[in-house]
Amino acid sequence: MNNNIFSYNESTSINTLDPHFVKSQSENWVVTQLNAGLVQLDTLLQPQAMIADSWQVSDNGLTYTFYLNKQVYFHPWENNLPRKVNAFDVVYSFERLMNPATASPGTWVFSDKIDSITPFKATDSFTFTLKLKQPFPPLIGILSMPYCYVIPKEAVDFYGKDFRSHPVGCGPFYFKRWEENIGLVLRKNEKYFEKDASQNTLPYLDAIHIDLNPNKSSAFMDFAAGKYDFFNEIESGVKDEILTPTGELTSKYKNLYNLQKAPFLNTEFLMFNMEKSSALLSNPKIRLAINHAINKKAIVTNARNGLGIAAINGFTPPSLLKHKTFGYDYDKSKALALIQQSGEDISKPIILSITTDYMDMALLIKNNLEQIGFNIKIDVHPSGYLRQLRNEQQIDFYRGSWIADYPDAENYLACFYGKNLYPNGPNYSRYNNPAFDKLYEKSMQTTNDNQRQFLMHQMDSMLLVNPPFALLYYDKSLRISNKNVQQLYSYPNNSLQLKYVFKK
Repeated sequence: MNNNIFSYNESTSINTLDPHFVKSQSENWVVTQLNAGLVQLDTLLQPQAMIADSWQVSDNGLTYTFYLNKQVYFHPWENNLPRKVNAFDVVYSFERLMNPATASPGTWVFSDKIDSITPFKATDSFTFTLKLKQPFPPLIGILSMPYCYVIPKEAVDFYGKDFRSHPVGCGPFYFKRWEENIGLVLRKNEKYFEKDASQNTLPYLDAIHIDLNPNKSSAFMDFAAGKYDFFNEIESGVKDEILTPTGELTSKYKNLYNLQKAPFLNTEFLMFNMEKSSALLSNPKIRLAINHAINKKAIVTNARNGLGIAAINGFTPPSLLKHKTFGYDYDKSKALALIQQSGEDISKPIILSITTDYMDMALLIKNNLEQIGFNIKIDVHPSGYLRQLRNEQQIDFYRGSWIADYPDAENYLACFYGKNLYPNGPNYSRYNNPAFDKLYEKSMQTTNDNQRQFLMHQMDSMLLVNPPFALLYYDKSLRISNKNVQQLYSYPNNSLQLKYVFKK
């Protein structure tokens, strides 16, 4: 293995390398190496300069002005030499994202936020302005997302729909090859603009090699054989060999690898369909009973080997709120009392829809619920089909998760805003509460952080009264890497940044 090539396996399919169409972590990880946005987030999720050297916000919170770095270049492609990224490229990229003809799944990042007349403007070649119709405090964090990466119009025009497999960006690595369902190769961008603290040009690696093997067990064997530099997806069948019940490496591996564990902004839950649920699940007391009947701590210990924190607070990870939300404890007697109050016949079957990866967890949940009289049937579906069933409201009780797109509680609470009903937004549960919507809209109209925090705490607490979910745990990321891998940092949004990595 070339010592300056970083290799890893991705078990989740990659369908596009066009940043305006990414939908999964697997795609995010790749396009992050290829592209850059106006800003980026550090390991504490604080915004830092990227294409924009600096920025300022108007007093009324409506106008954002970005001053661009003049030494950022797009990658060469076909017979085109590298050229400087300018403010007109930012305008084009954002307008393409929002153009209905593009049909990007990322239009929500600006929808109902930007000025309806001239939201994006190049004041000059290296000054870009963005105008909102009302203040939106999380905006800077949103601009770090792949949907907001900057791409060249001429490459999109040239490749058309094939831009998905011929990406051109200005990131630390450029695209070399993609054999779909087999693997990808990215190469070092010699003209990349960022430098380290000693003024050495990033990145340090010469290339990135990514295999696309959906079998996590065989991929781990390849990792153990030295084929890969890091591994982060442990299948239930091998997790006990690799990890102790408290989430440490077992004696077999602890001297061979580095282990990184870190909380990241992902809430795992079971979601109810609030619009088309069965009569049994439509009863809020039954949903509350299910929340109290699930032993979250046991799930973290037994199904996750300690990789997580029991979700005894609200839907929003506690680290994003200044005021703690008090959620559901594990209490069988409370669950039984709620069932009795509901007046429902809980012997009627409830179907829980999951993917194969969550069978261990689903069996623990089934056992918890059947101990108090529920009748749980488990349906297993491929992940893509499960999403389709969810989107078409064909299932009413299913496993879900929400990884933060940007580090603000609003991103979690937006999942329950009435105007965000899918397909117009991420409200898959069809939760509808005018009082919640009023608080949400009020929180979007204030730039005072203390006021916003109080309003978001109120919303997070309100969701627990008539819950559209059964909370399970707040996730932790896991990264196992070879001892020679340095500066593979962990991020609370589980981003993969390989521009800082080197191998000794």
